[in-house]
Amino acid sequence: TKPIDDAFASSGYTIAEIDSVIIVGGNTRVPKIQTVLQNYFNKELSKSINADEGAAMGAAYQAAYLSKGFKVKTFVVKDANLFPIQVDFDRDTEEGSRKSMSRTLFGRNNAFPQKKVLTFNKHNKDFEFAVNYGSKPEGFSTNIFNVSLKGVSEAIGKHESVDSKGIKAHFRMDESGLLNVESVEAVFETKVESDAEEMGNIVGDAISKFGESISKLFGRTDDETLLEKANETESTATANETASAKNETTEPKPDTNEANKTTAESANTTANGNQTEPKKELKIKTIKEPIDTTVVVLDLPTLSEDLLKQSRDKLKELDEKESERLTRDKVKNTLESFILETRVKLEDEEYSTSTTDDEKSNIETQLSGAREWLEYESDGAETKLFTDKLAELKALTKTLFERVREHRDRPEALAALNNMLNMSEMFYGGVAATPADDQIFTEVEIQTLKKLIDDTKAWVEQTVAEQSKLAKSQTPKLTLKSIAEKMAALDREVKYLLNKARITPPKKKPEKNESESETSDKNKTTDEKKTTDEKTEEEQTKEEEKSESETISEEPVVE
Repeated sequence: TKPIDDAFASSGYTIAEIDSVIIVGGNTRVPKIQTVLQNYFNKELSKSINADEGAAMGAAYQAAYLSKGFKVKTFVVKDANLFPIQVDFDRDTEEGSRKSMSRTLFGRNNAFPQKKVLTFNKHNKDFEFAVNYGSKPEGFSTNIFNVSLKGVSEAIGKHESVDSKGIKAHFRMDESGLLNVESVEAVFETKVESDAEEMGNIVGDAISKFGESISKLFGRTDDETLLEKANETESTATANETASAKNETTEPKPDTNEANKTTAESANTTANGNQTEPKKELKIKTIKEPIDTTVVVLDLPTLSEDLLKQSRDKLKELDEKESERLTRDKVKNTLESFILETRVKLEDEEYSTSTTDDEKSNIETQLSGAREWLEYESDGAETKLFTDKLAELKALTKTLFERVREHRDRPEALAALNNMLNMSEMFYGGVAATPADDQIFTEVEIQTLKKLIDDTKAWVEQTVAEQSKLAKSQTPKLTLKSIAEKMAALDREVKYLLNKARITPPKKKPEKNESESETSDKNKTTDEKKTTDEKTEEEQTKEEEKSESETISEEPVVE
């Protein structure tokens, strides 16, 4: 039970604080393990979770929680490093000797991700430091990595006139618990004079910052960022080794109040007393000079070129095998689905009426044979064999499936052809009714369209009559392909005439001069007058004849 004791010692909990003991993992099914655990905790073990799936289920929930594509309940898992991590380095003493120093960077059970900053105040030349585990079980290396810094003296000499704040090394332990040196820099501070901010700007900035704080409060931020901000601190362990090491400590970031401490100058009025000079204040300006950093990893040594090549080849081989396995499974599933779907289709009326008894029996026999092979003999089969089986079944059922498709889609195709015939006839009627003076099509073109329409109509009547005499299980006479060809011919001819009409300009009528126009008008007036005179004489003659007939009819008849 030592691992359990270590867990309690690390967490700080006691057995009395434990409400329930949930066991996960396949090994917890062993009766002896359950007995030991039950005696240790002196309470009944909880077996409500599937021991084999518990860890996988938790990992799935954690992955969904971290992913942006899923929305789940809050599921927070906090990781912590099992061993303390410290920084070891040497520094010069006042007596001129070298002294080894050690500073704790991350304590035991330190939650991550987290950032820390370590400041070296007594170094003005290039130096090195090591990052090691503070304690670790025997048999394991305690070295993590060594860091070499170059360019320290040049950076300090570049800013001799300003106040040096030491060499700051920025460390980050990421979400996986891996420690990295993000950057190392020499930090300097100097005071600069600037105009004091107006009260209006101060109030405006305060309101702006308040609004940003409200947005952050109600806005949803990334959980990793929240955890980093909650854990992020740039202060580390205090100097608990020696009093002489007070200056070599992990320190927090500069105090905001100290950084913003200013000295305001008194306002000087001008001679007339009506104007004042702008106020001046001293601000602290931070200067950062990057330091060249070289990191040598020790706990995970770099692989040699040969081992690296072998590892890459092995990974490539595994990827190829995995890809082949996925392809094989996909083809196998496709074959199985095709067998099941085809057997169901054969029982459907649409398919059963479109096939003969012999054809249906042959297809069912082949499907049954493929099904048995798939269940009992396909375990070691390669991808090609599954592909060949699928191709054979598709070739066997191709004729039947095409026949069913012909019967299913024929009514819609015929309706489309008849609609195109009607449109073509309307177009022909308009062309044929066009006067000869305005006609832009030749007689050959018009007659060609007419013949094509008549031939298509006759073909439709004949093939529809022939098809109606055939059984559904026979080869169709009226096929979708032939209907599409007839539609394409009509469409091509009509489009040709439409394009010609679009690009052909209208015919121009001959223009008449003024003299011809006047003569024509005079002749037209004379003709109209003659017509009127003739009409008047004709009406007068008819009236005389009518009066004579009335006179004769009034005389008495002599017998």
